[in-house]
Amino acid sequence: MIARGSLAVVRKAESGFLQSAMFADAQIEPVLAHYGTDCQPTQIDPVGPGTGFSGALIWRLTAPRGRLALRRWPSEHPDPERLQFIHDVLWHVALGGIDFVPAPIRTRRGAGLVESDGHRWELAPWLPGS
Repeated sequence: MIARGSLAVVRKAESGFLQSAMFADAQIEPVLAHYGTDCQPTQIDPVGPGTGFSGALIWRLTAPRGRLALRRWPSEHPDPERLQFIHDVLWHVALGGIDFVPAPIRTRRGAGLVESDGHRWELAPWLPGS
């Protein structure tokens, strides 16, 4: 578990970024406690509110494992069964040797999702865009 206040949360002045950075410790720490030590961040960068096509909130983490993407799905969608299907497909493709898919990182208990604060969360490798 991360010691409170030990994370360097980058705060951006743009609308919405500051708000997501301010609640980062309170919401993110319990989620990241489900993952191994190689996923514990030294820095968290809020990417922006609703930056995914789904409306998910996304943070870019710097951790011993490398750059990671933490996604908080909107509470109303997708449902757990749909996310499980998506994860199963991504894991299958990744096991087949395709390394450019955001296959979720499994928790210490082997799950692809963490349920916390009324939302579903997932952690995956950060895939830089163009």
